Amino acid sequence: MLRRLYANISKVIEKKAEEFISGLKIPEGYTQEKFESEKTVIRERAFKVTVTLTSPTGANIYGETIDVFAAEFIPSPLASVYMTNNTAFMGVFKANPQDSFAVLLDFGKPPVFDWAFIVSNPTANNSNLTINGLDMTFVRSIESSVMNALQDRRPFWKFIHAPFSYDIGLWLLAMPYGIFECTKAIAALTKSFPVFDDYKLGLYIYALVLLLAVYRFFFQYVKWVFPLNVYADNQDSSALHRSVIAAIVLGLVGNIIYDLLR
Repeated sequence: MLRRLYANISKVIEKKAEEFISGLKIPEGYTQEKFESEKTVIRERAFKVTVTLTSPTGANIYGETIDVFAAEFIPSPLASVYMTNNTAFMGVFKANPQDSFAVLLDFGKPPVFDWAFIVSNPTANNSNLTINGLDMTFVRSIESSVMNALQDRRPFWKFIHAPFSYDIGLWLLAMPYGIFECTKAIAALTKSFPVFDDYKLGLYIYALVLLLAVYRFFFQYVKWVFPLNVYADNQDSSALHRSVIAAIVLGLVGNIIYDLLR
């Protein structure tokens, strides 16, 4: 995905290079040979897509060719990718290009457990695309290249990162199931130990509060295991954690089916 995105954007920048160079006029006192030499420098140095690959530790790898995406260069896991045509142009002309872009793809994960985070909010992610230009063909070409690359890798679980996904799961799944299980557990407890019969209400409230804490932790754990943006070649323990979540979900579903059928 990253190689294809880089290749598509590079074609757009190469086209801008030819448009820019074709509009140049030979300065007074320049020989044709010198003028052609400077045009070559501009083409090869000013119109490049600069890439920054960042690891979770903050270490950066820079490159201006597609070779930067070779397996031996990409950090594992990869935290983010930044691409822009500003850096190369600025290095030659000491000014920003008329038509420019910058795209950041954030492959980071939310914290597994954070009491300060409002879980009803959408998952925070620093990915963004900035395009500045007067050439609408340039703007649309960059935008379509980035959006098409992201659509190709859009995970099916993206809905869990949307606003209020926590609340929907809470009211439609966690609370009904929790009330059912708490009622059943407390009834069994008071039947076996009648001394707790006078504390039913307190036990019920305690159980529901505990349920909310467990559900919050589980929801944030799921968002960590299934992040908003996924780089398929990242080597981490996500596959193992997804197996754990699958086992938990299957266990809960099996328990519900058992209770309904017995």
